[in-house]
Amino acid sequence: MFDSTFLNRKIQSNRKGAVLPLFAMMLPVILILCGFAINMAYMQLVATEMKVSTDVTSHAGGRALSEAQREIVNNVPASVRRAQIVQQTYDTIETASQWNQVGGRVIEVRLDDRDVHFGFSIRPPGEMYEFTRVPADEIRSGAQRASSIGVLGRVDLPMIFQTMNTGAFQSERRSIATQVDRDIALVLDRSGSMLWYKDMVDFDQTMSDLYNDILRKRRIVKDRWGREFYQYYSERRISYYDYIRSLGYYEWNNRWFRDDLYRRVFSDDLRDELLDYWGDTGEDAHHDMYEYISDWKQYAIDFDDGFMTQAPRHSRWSFLVKGVSAFLDVLGGTTDGATSGTDQKELVSLVTFDRTARVDAALTDDDIQNGGVAYYQNIRDVVADIVPLGGTGIGNGLSTGLPPIVDPDWALNNNLPGASARPFAEKTIVVLTDGANNADTPDPVNVVMNLVENNAVTIHAVTFTPGADQTAMRQVVENGGGSAFHANDGEFLVAIFEEIANNLPTILTE
Repeated sequence: MFDSTFLNRKIQSNRKGAVLPLFAMMLPVILILCGFAINMAYMQLVATEMKVSTDVTSHAGGRALSEAQREIVNNVPASVRRAQIVQQTYDTIETASQWNQVGGRVIEVRLDDRDVHFGFSIRPPGEMYEFTRVPADEIRSGAQRASSIGVLGRVDLPMIFQTMNTGAFQSERRSIATQVDRDIALVLDRSGSMLWYKDMVDFDQTMSDLYNDILRKRRIVKDRWGREFYQYYSERRISYYDYIRSLGYYEWNNRWFRDDLYRRVFSDDLRDELLDYWGDTGEDAHHDMYEYISDWKQYAIDFDDGFMTQAPRHSRWSFLVKGVSAFLDVLGGTTDGATSGTDQKELVSLVTFDRTARVDAALTDDDIQNGGVAYYQNIRDVVADIVPLGGTGIGNGLSTGLPPIVDPDWALNNNLPGASARPFAEKTIVVLTDGANNADTPDPVNVVMNLVENNAVTIHAVTFTPGADQTAMRQVVENGGGSAFHANDGEFLVAIFEEIANNLPTILTE
């Protein structure tokens, strides 16, 4: 019989070492693939480090652009001021480019238009940001403004595994930081209607209900002119005279007139009855009205010889004070540290208007080291102490709000403490009104058209209560490129001011 065991053993022994030649043949290929994989991983690592380095450098450049503008420099020509801003931006970029190494080396950034790109970024609706470069010379001359800084960085690095054809590679990346610094003018309506109760429809209805609820305690009597009115039997009473004066009527030359702006007189009897009325119903609204009337009485309004020292609680102005405070909390933070403020330091000015307008506070920097006032406290104090009276000149308010935020020497020339308007900062006006523009004052729509024709300024409008002219203010923002907001009550007004402040960002756009 044939024994195959010996044959199989011989065949198997002949196959020993057959893989070694194959491995020897494949080893160069394996090494090349490993080298390729390691090089690719290394290049990805370099790309990540490059992104970090250029992002940090561009962001630092954007911050330098912002910080340099915030320095209060007096008696320095505008051209010198702009050149200093450009140079300080270059210096910061040069320093920041060395903070993060790429592949163990420092990125190269040429400090001129080749690698440092001044310009601005615009985001069309629903699209990505579009960056437009502006030569540095045009920034220095004032022909153009810049709100964005682009940094193009590069580094030459050797490959880990080198071949005859490829021993090194160059990594290059551009990062753009858009520093949306803003010089902001708060333009606030201090007309007489801002002294009204937060909801005058409800207020007048409550006065009527209060009066009618005690009609059973009255009798009809005639005065010396033969006019009939009600007299009350109760010890505490509200006369018809007290009632109609609470609605804004006043008597002159034997005739009754109504001045909705501010002439509302509240007798002690009416106030006491309202207190009981609130106590009987337990409604918070009546409590608010009682506090409103009590404040009004407390400050002893005399329209001939003097005025209140502060607006009453629950008046429209009192909610405006809260709204402005919330706006400034978002920008500059709060003393208790609960809110830290935005990354950038906005400059804020305050303008108020009745029939005419005035600048109550020039641009304020909330950084004390830059000559500012912490937390914009000066603006908070001024707003809290204003007592609204007079007409409504919205156009005058808008035209008065522009110069302090566009003229670097405005505060100095007008002998007011404040910061210089920054040449490259975005200019923003936030106007609030609860009424309609008086016919004998400039039309706000025409004023805005003139403002935006010669100035790059964005205008937001806030209307407050149903009596505001929302149609006209929507036309204002259509021409001013901003947004329109409306609040029917004080709580929503505060939320609107917070929303506006929260939409003043600092971002990386590329």
